[in-house]
Amino acid sequence: MVLQFVRPDGSQTGKRYDKHGVFFSHHDLTHYAVETTLGFKQGFYGLVAGGWDIADTDGQGPRGKPPLEAILVEHIVGLFSSEAIGGNSPLAAAEFNSQLRAMIDAKGIPLARKFTNSELHATREYIRSLHTRWASVPNGAALELTFAL
Repeated sequence: MVLQFVRPDGSQTGKRYDKHGVFFSHHDLTHYAVETTLGFKQGFYGLVAGGWDIADTDGQGPRGKPPLEAILVEHIVGLFSSEAIGGNSPLAAAEFNSQLRAMIDAKGIPLARKFTNSELHATREYIRSLHTRWASVPNGAALELTFAL
């Protein structure tokens, strides 16, 4: 799998996943759904759209650590992903917010809002939609998405 970004200014960044492509394709699509549905601007897609190279988003590159919002988004993506594993039931908003709070408090990451059941439902539906679209893309073809800052 190849993840390729082309920014409005024509600059590009990308990454080839020779191993774990199935995992990363679903993970990256979950990021897209979370960031676009819940309105995050400094998650993975926001950083890349803002000029970060993919390799820099792990905090090891010359830009240093990503913003706290990017780390928050990673935890949110992790919660949605854990729901999808093993047929777990979706978390109600109160439990989702509680688990998220427990994960980020120890790291000093602020949570400026609580997520509602309707926001979580909309995000889950978009995740499912993106995963379904991706599954129908023929080998060698592309799924193109637009991320607006």
